[in-house]
Parts: sequence; structure tokens; C-alpha cells
Amino acid sequence: MVSDPEGGTIATIGARYTAPIGTLETGSIDLNGTGNGYLDVFASAAQVFDRTQIQGSIGGQFTLSSDNWSYFHGHLHVDHEIFQGVYPLIEANLIAPFDGGNQLKGTNLTGAEIVDIGASDPESILTLAAGLRVRASDNIIFGAAFEKNVLSSDIKGGGGEATVWDWRITIDVTINF
Repeated sequence: MVSDPEGGTIATIGARYTAPIGTLETGSIDLNGTGNGYLDVFASAAQVFDRTQIQGSIGGQFTLSSDNWSYFHGHLHVDHEIFQGVYPLIEANLIAPFDGGNQLKGTNLTGAEIVDIGASDPESILTLAAGLRVRASDNIIFGAAFEKNVLSSDIKGGGGEATVWDWRITIDVTINF
């Protein structure tokens, strides 16, 4: 790990295990809780340049069974303080599957990071986002962003290009202690 608060730099590598706890069934598909879980290995870093901040991460999420799918992921975030405590932002997020699951054979329906439906041939997803974060106080930041999947224009069935979402709006509140 690298931590240089004066230089505005932080970087780390890590790994986390996600246990297969709980099951949400829809028809014959187990949306969660199948297999032996996942291992996510990643590297992330952030750099502040005066009023501009850049954050990024790369990694891979590896399923520990054949039920689910494995993928590489990459994320890039840039924000810039235009007024005291006001930060417009842009982001890019990539999910690139390299090993499909065996719950939905012959389909490429992708659950992205939302849910793993175990498709045998999941599609890659690239999203672009734009938003705004506002620092309300030293301890509270509000944020909102609109995110669009640019690789898939709609949800289709029957083996066509597919994803569980086309766009989304994310709203968050961060409280620091």
C-alpha cells in the first residue's frame, strides 16, 4: 500500500471473498447463493491534483464453482471542484466476462455487478456516467449520477444481446466520522 496524504496519492492491492449466503430463486434460476462464492482480486489508486481527483481500479472476480461467471473489471472516476464543495464527475466502468456459468446455457443475458444469473456466454458491459457531488459539511457529501450502458441499447430475450439494465441513476450520501 502507498499512502502519501501530502502528495495526494493512495494506492493499494487487495482481495475479498464473497460467500454464497442466501438464495433468491426465480423459476429454475438461483440468482444468489449458488456455488462456492467468489474471489475478487484488485488494485486501486487515487491521485489529487489541486482541485481535480482521479481514481481507478482494475481486477478480476473469479467464481469458485462452475455455476456462476467470472469477469475482469476496470473503473475510472474523475471529478473537479468547480466551486467550494461542488464536484462534477465522469466515470467509465467495464465488466468483461471471460468464463460463463452453467445455470442459463445458451444465453448471454448479463446481470452485471447487480446479480449473477449464471449465463453461459455473458456480454461485456461498458458504462459511462456523469454526475455531481456536493459537500454539505465537513462530514457529509451528497452525490448523484446518471449511468448509461453504451454496449447494449436494450433488453432482449431469446439469445439476443442482453443485459439486466440499460441505464440507471445512483444517489448516495457519504457520512465521515
